[in-house]
Amino acid sequence: MNFSLWSRDVKQAFLQSEFPLDRKIFIKPPKCPDLKNMVNQPQNAMLQALKPNYSFSESPGCWWQTFKNYHVVDLEMSQRISDPFLFFKRTGNKLVGLVGTLVDDTIACENVEFSDLELRKSAIFDVKPRVSQLLFCFGGVTMRKFGKGLKIDQEAHAESLCVLNTKKFTAKEFAHLREQVAYVANTRRPDAAYIIAKLAQKKSTEGGKEEASLLNSVVSILKNRKPGFVFPKLDPESI
Repeated sequence: MNFSLWSRDVKQAFLQSEFPLDRKIFIKPPKCPDLKNMVNQPQNAMLQALKPNYSFSESPGCWWQTFKNYHVVDLEMSQRISDPFLFFKRTGNKLVGLVGTLVDDTIACENVEFSDLELRKSAIFDVKPRVSQLLFCFGGVTMRKFGKGLKIDQEAHAESLCVLNTKKFTAKEFAHLREQVAYVANTRRPDAAYIIAKLAQKKSTEGGKEEASLLNSVVSILKNRKPGFVFPKLDPESI
């Protein structure tokens, strides 16, 4: 099969949702001397949100319905019953496209014809260019060529983590790092998940030097222990 493999990100995906909010949400804007010129409203005006925003609880659902319809209706793909975030397309008995989604991230394996079709159809969204090099990321995971096979790891995501200054840090900095680390630990790193579960028992405002040191130790684990999955190239005759 002559398939291409690529990944892609949708820019500000929630704001591109075609489904409206289920409720009326009003926002008190910050004090800004140029507000009247920006939105043609007085300084004390309340603004109504018209599009799903990343801070609204229902926004992921609005975007998911939009993205699902794109694959099922526009691309005429089918959803896997066991994994609704995985879509596939067949022509007769022949598989021509396979797409995995994670919020605004896409990873796809397609033949030339279906890949061209998807590229044309995706013009309804504001998307970043496809990444189809030997190294690309999807959902915080890095995929790269490894010898004649493929390696999947989280080295790039781990390297982006920064430790806290245990002598001086804010509750916001503590909460942000804990969230970043939890994303990795709770889904793919059970060796660090226990410590994150322990840290989650306290509010971010209650995090002291001891908790910060513990969180930094998890960051060290993620940076220094770099396990990954290596998938060797198989001989078709052996399958």
